[in-house]
This record gives sequence, structure tokens and C-alpha cells, in this order.
Amino acid sequence: MEPEVHLIDKYFQTYMQCFTMTNIRVKGVKGGREIDLLAIDPKNGKRYHVEIGINVGKKMPLQGGRQGLTSNIEKFENTHVVNKIHEIFGDEKKYNKILVVWDVQNGVIDKAKKYGIEIWYIAERLMELVGAQLGGTSKGSRDDILRTVELMAEIERIRSKSK
Repeated sequence: MEPEVHLIDKYFQTYMQCFTMTNIRVKGVKGGREIDLLAIDPKNGKRYHVEIGINVGKKMPLQGGRQGLTSNIEKFENTHVVNKIHEIFGDEKKYNKILVVWDVQNGVIDKAKKYGIEIWYIAERLMELVGAQLGGTSKGSRDDILRTVELMAEIERIRSKSK
């Protein structure tokens, strides 16, 4: 699993308290694509289809390349992908579409909204995890991502004490 998918997976599990599935293979999609993440909130039944398009230091363009918004919209709308999601989520056809990015060019958010896609910034999600960890008591996680978040939270504690 790519680190950014793992990070968002942990965000859904620990911060949003959702059940998740990652890297779901989809037959019939060009290039052997897969769904990055599906999540279900057991408390309210909300469902999420999440794709991660991270290119650190670059803004996601409206079009072009593997990381462009157009290619991600095509993935969200692909018949095989949608059928696989319905197979997993059952009769529930309504779910939230989220695209996680580093940054976006002008116009990307408005275009994504037209397709029902919410844009999340990975840095914000990471900081929410760190913030939650600052207030928490969990220490010494064996999960690489959660342990990294614990270490980041400890750095923030040290910084705030030295101010």
C-alpha cells in the first residue's frame, strides 16, 4: 500500500472511526486500476469512495497526466469501478466521493464539485491526526503510520512547551 493511502486509511479508522478496505482490484478497468479506499461509518451508515492523487509540491491540474482531475473523474465515473463499489456497499447507491490531493490549480475544486467530488488536502488530514494524538493517551503504536503521527505529536508538544 502506498504511504499516502495508508495515511488516509488510518485517518478514516482512527479519526472518523470507520471500517475500511484498501487497494480493491477492479476487473475490466484499463491498466489494472484499483479503488484506493472504501470506508463505512458504522454509526451513521455513511459510505465513502476515496482516491488519492498526491504529487508533492505540484498542484493537481484540471487535465493532463495520471494525476490530473480529468483522469480522476474518469476513475470515479468508470462503470466497472461503480459496479464494484455497488457490489461491496450492497443496495446503497449513495456514497461520498473524495479526492485527496497535495494542492490544486485554480478551477479544480469547482469542477470537482460538479461531479460530486469533495477535495481533501492530505496535509490537513495529517494535522488533524496529529492534533487528535496531542489530546490522546495512545503511545507506542506498532503501525508505522500511527507511530509517525505519535512522533509528530511529540514534536508539537516539545515546541509548544518551549514557546
